[in-house]
Amino acid sequence: MIKKFQDDEELGRHEIVEIKEIKRRLGFLIEGYKSEYLHWEVLSMMQKIIVVYFVIFLGPVSIGIQCLLTVLVIEIGIRLMFNIKPYRK
Repeated sequence: MIKKFQDDEELGRHEIVEIKEIKRRLGFLIEGYKSEYLHWEVLSMMQKIIVVYFVIFLGPVSIGIQCLLTVLVIEIGIRLMFNIKPYRK
C-alpha cells in the first residue's frame, strides 16, 4: 500500500531513506503512470501471466479456445487502458 504524506515531517529519517531507495531501484516500473494508478503495472503483469497460462495449459485442449481466450484477455486489457487512461501524457 502506498501512502501519500503531506511533507517529510510525517516520516522518520529511516522511512524517507527507504522510500527513496525503493524509488531508485523500482521507479522505472511506475514512472510512466499517474500517481493514482501506480498499481497498473501489477495488473499488466497479471494479464501476461493469464495469457501464458492459456498458452501452456490450454494448448492440448484446443488451439481455438486457447486463441479465443488469449484475444479476449488482451481485448479486455486494451479497453481498460483506453477507458481508465493510467499513463501520464
